[in-house]
Amino acid sequence: MCKQNNKSKDAPQSGTLKGTSKSASPNKMTNSTPKGKYVFGTVKVGEKGQIVIPKEARDVFHIKPGDMLLVLGDEQQGIGIVKSELLREFAEQVMNAREIKED
Repeated sequence: MCKQNNKSKDAPQSGTLKGTSKSASPNKMTNSTPKGKYVFGTVKVGEKGQIVIPKEARDVFHIKPGDMLLVLGDEQQGIGIVKSELLREFAEQVMNAREIKED
């Protein structure tokens, strides 16, 4: 008898680094990782192009369901994901900055 898997075939899979457990603290995943830098493991891209952000990453960066994320890309360095509210806050600071007059 086969055990039924509740995940759909399109559901992305997530994982952790070899040698770490799902309950491992992100800071303790590797001893050589500088403070504030993280390796959360690998994720698998589903058939619809979706990924699951590891729970540890969601916890560290306070990502909640419904949050808007901005996906950035650099052909040489890869993909980055940031909360869109950070970009909005930066844009507001730029717009509210006072003009500096040059003499």
